[in-house]
Amino acid sequence: MIETEKAMSVVIPCYNAEKTISACVNSVLKQTVKPDEILVIDDGSTDRTSSIVGKLPIRLISHNKNKGIGAARNTGLNFAKGSIVAFLDSDCIMSKDCLKFFKEDFKDGVTGVEGQGCELYTRGPLQRYRILFHVQTERKTSKYPNVIATLCTAFKKQTILNIGGFNEFYKNCGEDIDLSLRLTRKGHLLLYDPRIYAWHAKYETFRSFRKNAYNRYFYGELANTMNMAVSVRRMVREAYKILFRGFYRAKRGIRDREHPFALVVLSFVEIVPQLLALNSIVKVLKRGGVKYT
Repeated sequence: MIETEKAMSVVIPCYNAEKTISACVNSVLKQTVKPDEILVIDDGSTDRTSSIVGKLPIRLISHNKNKGIGAARNTGLNFAKGSIVAFLDSDCIMSKDCLKFFKEDFKDGVTGVEGQGCELYTRGPLQRYRILFHVQTERKTSKYPNVIATLCTAFKKQTILNIGGFNEFYKNCGEDIDLSLRLTRKGHLLLYDPRIYAWHAKYETFRSFRKNAYNRYFYGELANTMNMAVSVRRMVREAYKILFRGFYRAKRGIRDREHPFALVVLSFVEIVPQLLALNSIVKVLKRGGVKYT
């Protein structure tokens, strides 16, 4: 048994991650403080992910179908033997002292710890847009935020289990927002430690840009709204906010030295999937909203 006070399990959920999973796992294996176990949760991949992971000195747990990121994290949480569970996205590479700092940070009532997410790819308009407007953590200023991203983070296992784990409604993203808000509303303390960082090896394409724009708004806003009532006034206000944000980003983009025209175009392109996501949110809320555990 490894369930000591600060025994740590590292959980890596993945889906079709054949291009990044090897570097991701190896970054955990090279930590200055070694984890007590590494679990890779293959969420029904259809590429070579499982065969690649099978050759690495870690434990592989596979879903027979794609269940989504919330379910994959819960599988890792339930199988993990450590009292602290660190989550690392499959397209991320940990800096060598991440686990060392994670272990140091769990004191004074801290329940969850987040590190920085630093974008590995920076060249080109799509990557530039992502860095300017969608970097998950590296511009965070609060030491004790209300929300932490699970790109590279760690939690006390039992505390997460006590509130029902991750909500499996969240298939693509937003599960970290939902979990964080449920924790902070119950008085649990979350910590941001800039000494911890992971390189995010996400290369944006135009297809993924549009898909992520929809998913980010749909799941993220549902997690933030917590089943607020649907009203015409509220939906008009939300649509206005989407348009205003698009114009603001276009104004910011036109001042960019590298890709001003492309950033302006992307600012307006992003509006369309966000408006579609807003329409989907209305449908979910009319059906009673997200079911919370």
